[in-house]
Amino acid sequence: MIMANQTVKRTFDTIAGRCAGFNDAITEVFQNYAKTEELAHSEANRYKDEDAIYQQRHQSNLALATERYTAATEQFAGKIIDDAKALKGELEAALAEPAPRQVIERCGTLMQFGISPSKTEINQLLQANGGNLTGLRIIQRTLDSTGSLYRVDFKGPDEYEADLSTIESLADLAHGYTPVQWHTGAVSLLAGQQIRGAAYGVTWDRTSLLIRRALFSDTIKRIQEIGDSWAEGVSYRLREVEPIEPEDPDAEAPVMPASSTKLEERTDSDVAEAFGRSIGQARAQAAKNAAEAMAHYQR
Repeated sequence: MIMANQTVKRTFDTIAGRCAGFNDAITEVFQNYAKTEELAHSEANRYKDEDAIYQQRHQSNLALATERYTAATEQFAGKIIDDAKALKGELEAALAEPAPRQVIERCGTLMQFGISPSKTEINQLLQANGGNLTGLRIIQRTLDSTGSLYRVDFKGPDEYEADLSTIESLADLAHGYTPVQWHTGAVSLLAGQQIRGAAYGVTWDRTSLLIRRALFSDTIKRIQEIGDSWAEGVSYRLREVEPIEPEDPDAEAPVMPASSTKLEERTDSDVAEAFGRSIGQARAQAAKNAAEAMAHYQR
């Protein structure tokens, strides 16, 4: 059965272990960087030109820490891509597995004659199919084409492919990731450097580093959920859907009220009459306003 095997489980366990190991590796990079910076300050105190000596040591420390950080992220990213490829191979093998002949023949007959299978018949098909992805797709296609009021919910190939994309994205998100306790060190080390994959000139700063850490952590949680889903194998659920009421061709169309924006043909006399009414109404309103004003001042 697809996904529900030891190879898949080991792969997701490996990914979890890689993430923990990567966090430790990055922590070590910043620990060493902090120690070398402390030593640089201590050594610079011995010299008259303290700032110049420190800056010399500081630039050397930055270069070494950056090199180690890049090596750790590149190594992690490469292994994650390999893990995603291994899982993709499992998915491809499952998709290549042919549907049971019994399912193909039965569904072909139902679709040929437009027979909508009963709930019992659908359950028989599902039982015969097991966890075969292609078979589930054939069964659902049969239900759709015969107007069945039942639907089979299952995780399809596009969703599994989206899972693989999520795993692969972890490789890119590793660049710029830093543990919470080393945020200040990350700003010192990475701020001002070009963000990989971003437009030229877009560099790391405090905010972007915080966002990257959050994205990396959220993706790890998502991958844990994906691993649980793959380890369970292909599951499905049969449910009844609400029927769609067909339109009654003999029903009378509702009478629509006349639109206030409808354009009507009017003669010159109609226009003149309407204009006269508007003038009269305007004069009457003006007279009323004047009378009210006079009464107010007389009081």
